[in-house]
Amino acid sequence: MARLSGEEENTTARRIRYLLRGQTQMICAHAADTILLACGRWLALERIPHFPQTKKAARAMVDAHAAVKGQKIEAKERDRLSHQLLRFSHGFIRGLYEDDSALEEAA
Repeated sequence: MARLSGEEENTTARRIRYLLRGQTQMICAHAADTILLACGRWLALERIPHFPQTKKAARAMVDAHAAVKGQKIEAKERDRLSHQLLRFSHGFIRGLYEDDSALEEAA
């Protein structure tokens, strides 16, 4: 995993320990993808909910959706959709952190 992610082995081991102990409930998509890739899986093919945390990630998700649907999206519309997706994601994740029971249900 450390080789895939480019981080130190100690950092990767600590991340996995936090997940296994339940000390962290959410990780970034890059870390999740690295864990899955190390197991021979790919995040995009798993039924794991994932949300963009940056403008770049939101834009990539909008572009991927448009490509799957075979749609051409104008740059202004893509930016608008990316912004809305990012705002929704941040609000949704904030809501999960505020309500621990929602995290248990999501798991």
